[in-house]
Amino acid sequence: MTGWIADFLRFWWSLLYWNARKTVFRWRGGRCPCQNPSDSGRSLETTCDACTSWHRPARFQRVCPLLVTTPQGLRCGADTKDVRPFWGRAAGFYGGSLAAVYLMAVLGAFAFLRGIGYPVRFVAVAWPPAWREIRVARSEYFYQKAGRALGANRMNEAIISLMMAYDLNPRSYQAGLLLARLWQVSQPGLSDRVYLRLLRDDPAQDALIAEAWYRALLARGDFAKIAQVAPGFLIHDTAHTSVWMYALFFATRSTGDAKPLRRLLDENQTLPASLRHLVEIELLAETGRTGDAHDALRHLSADTLQAAYYQIDELTVLGFPDDALLALERNRAMLSERDRFALRLDAFATKGWQSLVRNEVELVLTAPATPSSIELLCTHFIRHPDAELFAALFGKVQRTPLPSNTETYQATLALFCAAGVNGDWSDLGTARNTLRQLSGASFTTLDVAEAFFRGKSAERRLGSVLPVLQPLALDVSYSLFEHYGGNQPVARAP
Repeated sequence: MTGWIADFLRFWWSLLYWNARKTVFRWRGGRCPCQNPSDSGRSLETTCDACTSWHRPARFQRVCPLLVTTPQGLRCGADTKDVRPFWGRAAGFYGGSLAAVYLMAVLGAFAFLRGIGYPVRFVAVAWPPAWREIRVARSEYFYQKAGRALGANRMNEAIISLMMAYDLNPRSYQAGLLLARLWQVSQPGLSDRVYLRLLRDDPAQDALIAEAWYRALLARGDFAKIAQVAPGFLIHDTAHTSVWMYALFFATRSTGDAKPLRRLLDENQTLPASLRHLVEIELLAETGRTGDAHDALRHLSADTLQAAYYQIDELTVLGFPDDALLALERNRAMLSERDRFALRLDAFATKGWQSLVRNEVELVLTAPATPSSIELLCTHFIRHPDAELFAALFGKVQRTPLPSNTETYQATLALFCAAGVNGDWSDLGTARNTLRQLSGASFTTLDVAEAFFRGKSAERRLGSVLPVLQPLALDVSYSLFEHYGGNQPVARAP
């Protein structure tokens, strides 16, 4: 065994050493490096000095095929002048061995990676240009692991797995989005950085990422940040200008800082004239020039859906519901039935026409309940609390329950919030239990939210509670901030 090992090692060394010596001999001439100098130098008569140190000299034939077996023993099969190197043989042995070792390493690595659970292809392991796929496969593994952890309510494990998934593959916007959402309560600064990186690295998904980031900022009540990023969204996401325009206006109203509006007008000369005019009117309203804003709204040419909605809504907000109703009648063909109903209901409530509000609500309650109609009415009952009408809405939902799906969960969240605003603790408890059934978890954060609505929570800001009440319709979130102004309600007895 020792002799075989020694010959094995001599073989790999000899492939290089003797081929190099014979190459020099062919170039320079002189004495043959491997033949015995005392022999004749003729074929089949000359012994080989190169194999004499081998445990079994015949094994040297794998290095030099000129070595042949004769009745007299091992002899060189070439005359001295014909002795030559066999680099091709050396390359074949070395190349084949390296290929075999590489194949074994690849098979081992592939088996190891698949054994862990990485969904990696064999080609991705064997072909170096495809090695990036290994990182992608590892990222997918940790993303799936995070999903299982979330399903089991193991939040810390889920966050760590998502961090690994996103670090391995920064282009996995699904992992980045989920990580940012989970961080938005406990680590809002890190969450914002992830959203910003997602927008930079994956422009193809910028609309989806911008919406998710905005919802996170709105839930936290970070209106200063919204005022900072909304103009960029407004310029680049032209398909949702109405959303970003309202977001910017709501943020500046909430902060009382009109500088973002002035900056938008000064720094974005490409802003369409129709949008520029709306910003100018909003600037008038927010700087206290209510009369000028009222006059500008009355003479606004509402030739787009966005302008028509803003004109009616802003007239109501500024305290001119009669003008709002006239504008609504002029532009009714431009607005959807849902928008007309919401705007008309706000104008009636602002004017104090509760009988007309009741008629409108009762008309909706005669039709089958839908998640959309529930959210619409909940939004109104948060802006303009009416415990009696809200109880009628909740009773209808109880009599004809909605199917268990994501839309129903979101609508039930709206009912939960509206019940809290209207002090309807019995219906709030029912909504809380329904949410727990729909989510399949204990959802103890609902207890924190209930304590907030009762005015008994240690959390002093709505923005500290709203992130756990997601997904919540944007209109419901807006109405909650309008109602509470970001502050905790006064404690009320049950």
